[in-house]
Amino acid sequence: MLNPRAAALEESISLILRESLSVEVPSLDADLIALGTLDSLMLVDLLVRIEEMTGVMLSIESIDLADLRSVRSIGSLLHRRMGTS
Repeated sequence: MLNPRAAALEESISLILRESLSVEVPSLDADLIALGTLDSLMLVDLLVRIEEMTGVMLSIESIDLADLRSVRSIGSLLHRRMGTS
């Protein structure tokens, strides 16, 4: 079961994707890269918007691509970076 903070992060990421990047996410676990939903420029834009939302710096060089594949994996990455469990 997700804790409320993780669920809120996933909802915020979904909102950014939908409203700022015009991306509809089929599910929280959908592989957005393999599906061709996100390209490299959109990933950078998403990271910038997440940084603005959370204050957590996410350098593309310090992130494993697997952490950016789905809303759930991005949420988990943020959860870890924010020091919560």
